Amino acid sequence: MPFDLEPIERYVAERVDSVISEGQLLREETIDHLQSSFGSATECASILNREKEKIDGRFADYLGRASQELLQDAFIFIDTIKEKVKPRKPNPRLYLLKNPHGSVWKDEDPQATEIKDVVDLTNRGAALCVHGMNYDGSINSAFKDYVKPLFKAWEISKNEDFPENDMLFVTYDSSWIEEMETTIYPSLEYMSHLHFFGAAAIWDEVERRAQITAEYLDPFVRHMLTNYEYLVTMSHSLGSFCTASLFSRLQKDGFQRSPNHWLTWINMESAITNSSLLPNQQFSDTHDFFRSDFGGAGDIWTFYSNKDITLRTFYLLARRQVALGQFGCRKIMHQSTSPPPPNWTKVGYNTTSVTGTSHGIGDVPPGAKDYFPKLHEYLKGQRLLSNILSIFGLSK
Repeated sequence: MPFDLEPIERYVAERVDSVISEGQLLREETIDHLQSSFGSATECASILNREKEKIDGRFADYLGRASQELLQDAFIFIDTIKEKVKPRKPNPRLYLLKNPHGSVWKDEDPQATEIKDVVDLTNRGAALCVHGMNYDGSINSAFKDYVKPLFKAWEISKNEDFPENDMLFVTYDSSWIEEMETTIYPSLEYMSHLHFFGAAAIWDEVERRAQITAEYLDPFVRHMLTNYEYLVTMSHSLGSFCTASLFSRLQKDGFQRSPNHWLTWINMESAITNSSLLPNQQFSDTHDFFRSDFGGAGDIWTFYSNKDITLRTFYLLARRQVALGQFGCRKIMHQSTSPPPPNWTKVGYNTTSVTGTSHGIGDVPPGAKDYFPKLHEYLKGQRLLSNILSIFGLSK
């Protein structure tokens, strides 16, 4: 007998939206009250900003707890589907984009050379691009749907005189299409579109593939952090899980990067929990890797949107917690037995007002598409494009 999930899916969407709407209303009312109490005095601005961060943290906690209470039946159902998902090899590969200006800005075919050994790398600077979920592992998929829109958003290699840096991107199979069509759909005898339950059920599997990809990247990134002047890692969604796993591996292994090296991690709409960088959490070693006194200088830039439709549905159902890409880093991560070194910074950018519900390039779920063009508008509005260009030795 066909199992019609549409009413259940609609219920989940409505309940999640209800929880978010109620919480956001409470948040906005609280902030309005604080603003009216503090007024617009300059000396009160820093106090108000601190209070906003505390409120956002409490809102994230509320959303996680409320969702767990409201969606218990949905979680049980997802766990049942999850058992049907079979593991698949991600087959990661690392490529050097040889014509970044022409391929991104002149629509030339990308000229990509596979990097099979660290001896194929230079000793300059590099950008390493790590894509997220639902890429098929091909050069075309990674370039067309991630590298190109990413470079356009940040205006990377826009000028023909862009310095000769290694523009690297990784490919790995993070697609869920095959599992949907061969495993999940037949078991449910339902669905002509990708839905909340299937995406949530397959999340463990794609995280496993991302972790294998991190292991594959390990020797290459060790070489970059030892020999390059700088490395800019740019990750999106599930790609941030891969990147955080990589840095965590290096920290646990006691790896020391060159003291003259500058490391920047730009993570966008990250599909890791917003508490994962805290002490004693999944990626606390990643946090420590950037704070390390014996390492080079480094930055973590986090871009997040409270309304990201993918993270507030698929991810919330999969992990039962809110994502870093939805609420940003928790303020508590600054707390430590020792203060952070002076050459270490962590910044968060709330893009909600511009990127809204967008998450990537596709429209699954509806409202998720066009993230990178919207991010570009945000970067221009905040005058952040010169920041990334300065890392590559350019000025706007």
